[in-house]
Amino acid sequence: MSLDVILEIMLDAGAVDGSTRADDDEAKGRGSLRAGHLLLVEDDPDIAATSCEFVRDEGYDVTAVADGAAALEHLRAGHRPGLIVTDFMMPRLSGADLLRELRMDRELCDLPVLVLSAVPQLAAADGVPAELIVTKPLDLMQLMVIVARFCKPRKGAEPRGGGARPQGGRAHDILLVEDDDIIREQLALLLRSRGHKVATVRNGQEALARLTRTRVGLVLLDLMLPGMSGWELASAMKKDPNLASVPIMTITAVGNAHRAPPGPVFLKPLNVESLLRGIDRCLGVTRSAPS
Repeated sequence: MSLDVILEIMLDAGAVDGSTRADDDEAKGRGSLRAGHLLLVEDDPDIAATSCEFVRDEGYDVTAVADGAAALEHLRAGHRPGLIVTDFMMPRLSGADLLRELRMDRELCDLPVLVLSAVPQLAAADGVPAELIVTKPLDLMQLMVIVARFCKPRKGAEPRGGGARPQGGRAHDILLVEDDDIIREQLALLLRSRGHKVATVRNGQEALARLTRTRVGLVLLDLMLPGMSGWELASAMKKDPNLASVPIMTITAVGNAHRAPPGPVFLKPLNVESLLRGIDRCLGVTRSAPS
């Protein structure tokens, strides 16, 4: 189910109004170590990192945990998020199991929850209500509409997309070569929110075809790709005088780092802050200081 439909259902049910849930909790005098943040329950560290970076850039606090058991520990320690977004398939405690645990807990049963699943039929078969299921890959821009209704932004926060564009307002072309649909889309969205113009492809053949048609300022390259691998693409670029000077930044697992093509290498799971700084350095971007 799409997030805009889910928000409409929540509004019709009276789950949200003009104020955030965090405001409601404060008005009722409920004690909480942290009120109004987003709790992201996701076992894929790359997806969690890119999602958290995007949400923080939009001015909201977010905590990420790797499974449902860790989420329960967080909640039972007294934290009260404005919204919980949980993956369905996870170790220790799945999204469906977490939802059942919350519904049986008198202190936690009214917390808003969204369950993410690449196969929503499986989540529904495991008892997750259809109106709480969001199909992966997650559209982070749509998610922010929900977050804005349930969570409380940091005081004085300003989205990076507005206040920290590259100085001069010039967009830089990046070609992102990544076969994981979720990582590709979320990383592209994060880069666009920082003022970059990003094109995405799934493998080396698609990348080479695009590079022969369009000049780019940077290739952000995964090595393990179907068909033409990242190594093969880098080799083909080196042999082409029109592409040999295009900088390459590699994202890869630890075991492949020593075989990466020349240039900066960033290991999975990604340190997103480090990756973003590396991209800015490569493209000569200077970020304006927050006002």
